[in-house]
Formats: sequence, C-alpha cells, structure tokens
Amino acid sequence: MTTRTDLPYLRRRVRPATAPPATAPPATAPAGTAVADFLSGRSVRPGRQNPARPPTPAPTPEPTRPAAAPPAVGSLDLGGPAESAPAPARSGTSLDLGSEQPAAPPTSRSVPAPAPGGASTSLDLSGGASAAAPASRHVREQSYDLRLPTITEHERRVLSATDRVVHLTRMQSAVGRLRIEPALGAGEHLDLGCVLETADRQESIVLGTLNRQGPDPRRPMVRCGGQGVEIDLRRIHSLSRVLVVAVTPRLPGGTLVVTTYGGSRMEITLPATATLGAQALLTAYVVQGRLVLRAELDPFSGTLQQVCGAYGYTDLTWRDPATPLV
Repeated sequence: MTTRTDLPYLRRRVRPATAPPATAPPATAPAGTAVADFLSGRSVRPGRQNPARPPTPAPTPEPTRPAAAPPAVGSLDLGGPAESAPAPARSGTSLDLGSEQPAAPPTSRSVPAPAPGGASTSLDLSGGASAAAPASRHVREQSYDLRLPTITEHERRVLSATDRVVHLTRMQSAVGRLRIEPALGAGEHLDLGCVLETADRQESIVLGTLNRQGPDPRRPMVRCGGQGVEIDLRRIHSLSRVLVVAVTPRLPGGTLVVTTYGGSRMEITLPATATLGAQALLTAYVVQGRLVLRAELDPFSGTLQQVCGAYGYTDLTWRDPATPLV
C-alpha cells in the first residue's frame, strides 16, 4: 500500500505524547528539629513555650424534669410510653373492633336495652343478638283452595244443573288451547261468539261473522269460526274472564263440548228452543292462574247486547242491539 503525497491536508497528524510532570518526593522535615515539631503539631512556634491548659470544669448536673400529666381526652401524645389512665367506658355510638387487653368476664349475660324509637346508632362487631332481617319488598300472593271439583286427564264429565262447575289445574289452564265446539245433528249449524275481559279491564267481543280473532289480531287470545271457539291458554295471565254465547234465533239441541290439551272433556247439553237472538252457554274466570268453568244453563235469552249487559260486559259499544262496534 502506497501513501499519497499530493494531498498534504489529508496527512495524519499525531499529537506528540507529553511526559507526565515529575513529582518531587514530599519534603520531610528533619526529624528532631523544632520546625518539624511545629509543622507536625507537636510543638508551638519556635521561641514560645507551650501555654498551660486551663482545668476542665466539672459538668453541670441536668435539672430533673417533672412527671408528665396524663394526656387529656382527644389529645395526640407523641411522647414515650407512659402509664395512662384507665380507658373510659364504651359509649353506645362507638365502633368496637376489639382490644388487645382481654376484658373481664361478665358475671351475667344481659341484653342491652333498645334505643328510643326502635333505632340503634351503634355498630357492634363483637357479637350479641343479631338484628332482625328486613322484610322483603316482594309479597308472595297467598294461595287458597276454592274447594271446587276438578277433572283429571282424559276424564269425561257431563255438566248439569247440580254439577255445573269445574276447576282446572294450573297445568290444564296454561298449556295448549281450550276448545269449545258444538256437536250437532246432521244439517244443523250454530254460531258461537266470545266476549272477554283482559287483565287490564278492557272488554272486547269476537264473532265468527264479524272478526274471527281478537282482541288484538296480531296476537289473538280468542279465535271464532265454523269449528267453535279456541282460547290460547299460553296468555292466560292476560285474561280475566270469558263468556261464550250462542248467536242464533233458535238453539238446535245437541251438546257443547269443552276439551283441554290433556284430553279432559266436559259436556253441556243444549236445549232445542227458540231464542231472542242470543243466549249464554258457558262462563270462565281466571282465579290465581287457574280457570274456573261454569255451565250457565240459563233460560234467559235476549239480544246480544242484552245478554252481554246481563253478565257485566257494559263497556262495549254497539251499532244496533245485535251488532257490536268492533
């Protein structure tokens, strides 16, 4: 490798090393001379003698501190451990979490007297009688037995003037549909209608000749048609009572058959007689989530408006005595 000589400014400059300055050994004073003794502190300046030191005075005794008074209640004592006065008795408004010193065992267990008005302002975590649990804001409805006859699954029963009421169970009242349909002779026809009142006290009527389902067509509770009346029991808690009527100038006889989802069957014998336009056949009431069915067997007949009013449905509006406004 060759070194270029045409670029002198690119030459490497090396700073010459400088030798560290020589340190002379520390001069030591000649031993035994007066100057050496002065510099080392062993003597005073030459020509003077060591002055006589004054005698050291005796230490003054420290005054005795008076005994500290016991700290006042509520003071903050940062001094040393001192014997303090006995702790005051616990008040009724204190928060007692226990102490290091064990308390003397009581001779007899006593129950503290309640505060005036039945309220207590103390929070005692050391034990004792526990406070009474607060009452729940949810009040359970008291159930009661109506002592009415019931019907079992797949049982068939004829309702008469002496045995006209059946109390369905909760299962029979809440599952499937309750079907009410007439069983008639050949060539006979019977139009059924259903008047109902919901749990919010709204009355409505469903007829096979006007509106086949209701009260809300989007979510109907009741359907009426050529096969009779169907009540949706899944919405039983939204229902209060039901009236099934025959809308006809003449009852053709036959039997009104009521069937549950479980196969229980109730039969009501229909008379063959003329009417004034309508006649009540069956009523149903919801009592604590259970249906109570009753065969009316009522000889009273009248216009549809009169029959509905006789059974308490007075909030309905009418076009004429035979046609409701729906």
